[in-house]
Amino acid sequence: MRTDDRITCPNCQKTMVPRLAFQNGKPAASYCPFCAHMVHDFRPSLKEILKKAFRILGIIALTIVAFFLISIVIGIVHVMTS
Repeated sequence: MRTDDRITCPNCQKTMVPRLAFQNGKPAASYCPFCAHMVHDFRPSLKEILKKAFRILGIIALTIVAFFLISIVIGIVHVMTS
């Protein structure tokens, strides 16, 4: 059975196969070949970028806290053994 990869353009209402535009070797968006309307934007949104940034900052903060707590435990053990 053959599948139909065509969709209807939300702008011009023609049935078409979207054309991909690439940026830095990655798909950036798809466009209608008839009216050049952007059908889908594949680039990450600001929300996705901020989510990733806060996740990285959270990991860094937890790492700093973990090293701080480990240094306190090592200091207490050193005081108790001397």
